[in-house]
This record gives sequence, C-alpha cells and structure tokens, in this order.
Amino acid sequence: MKDKKYILILLAVVLCLCSSARSDIINGGFETGDLSGWTYSGTVGTVTDEYARDFLGLVQPPLDGFWYPTEGSYFASLWSTDIVGTEDVSTLSQTFTSNAGLLLQFDYFFDFGDVAPYYDWSLCTLSWTGSSVTLFEYNTSGHELNDDENIGWTRILYTLPATNTYMLEFTTADGVEPGYESILGIDNVQIVPAPGAVLLGMLGLSVAGVKLRKHA
Repeated sequence: MKDKKYILILLAVVLCLCSSARSDIINGGFETGDLSGWTYSGTVGTVTDEYARDFLGLVQPPLDGFWYPTEGSYFASLWSTDIVGTEDVSTLSQTFTSNAGLLLQFDYFFDFGDVAPYYDWSLCTLSWTGSSVTLFEYNTSGHELNDDENIGWTRILYTLPATNTYMLEFTTADGVEPGYESILGIDNVQIVPAPGAVLLGMLGLSVAGVKLRKHA
C-alpha cells in the first residue's frame, strides 16, 4: 500500500513539473490566430504560411518555397518592410515569470530577403533583473549573412538562470534603404522542464515499480 502511494506521489510530481512549467508563456504557439498575450509593434501578425523572399533562387530552406508552422496551425511573422527614410523596426515581446533551471524553448527562422550592403537584421534577447543574453542575431556587426541567405527553422533551448521575471523580445528591421523585405518567423514558445528533472522522476517511478513487484 505504501509503495502504491509512493508511485502516485512521484507521478504527481512529474506531471506537476510538466504542466506548471508550460503555463508561464501565454499563446506561445499563436494558436489563437492572433497575438494575444504578446506586445508588438511594426509589421507583425500571425499566419498559416509565408512565401519565401528568395529572389536569387538559391537551394536553401524552405525547399518548397513556403514557410509553415513547426507545430499547430499558426506562427508569428515579423517583417522588415521598406519604408523610405525609416528603419522600420518590428518587435514582438512577452514578459513572464519562471523558476531557475527550467528551459525556455522556441523555434525561429530568418528569411534574409536582401543583399549586402542592405543588411536587414534580426535579434532575440532575453532580459531579467540586472542581466540579459542574446539568443540569436543576424546581420549585426560580425554576424553578417550572405546575400539572400535563409536560416531555416531552428530550435533554441536556454536554461533560465534564476527565479525571476523575464522579458523575451524578437526584433527585425531594415538596415539601409532602399532594399527588399526580410521575414522573422517565431513559433512554439514555451517553458519546459529540464530533461534531467523528468528523467529523475521517471527513474523514481521505475524503481518504485520494481519494489512493488517484489512485494507483490
């Protein structure tokens, strides 16, 4: 009887880790079909697909010429549309509170639809009390891409260093006018438990199961 109780407690801990860890980001998959839960500016929206800005005809992602979500039906699309005389910055951000040791996860692509020296740029930063980190950046100093070079869907996993309130911000903009548009795509933003925490819980369940069989 005690062994059964032990298994139920361990299972509850594992389920709690998985469910509570995913609850801190609002509308991280954009499955509401809009930007609910996010703060944004510029040319930003939710889409089911985007036509690639590949005017050079390079063999690169997306191979069929369209960007699609990595999960669900929608993703967020930030454009660096060309407005003469302005940098035309588009931003998407969300503030959330989370515990140390959990993982921030998201998917992104950057469709660099321009050529040198018209460097449309993109950037993702995560900031919290007294600190910040850059999670990706393109076409800033030292991070230049080749002409019309696409970065296909890429997954970022970052271990949150402290129990704190964080701000996650995505930015894309035109570097120099005139030029062509670029697109930054974002999807599947969530907080997930570190693999070790889930593995430890599952290992505990396994050991408890062995003990229960021995006592049966």
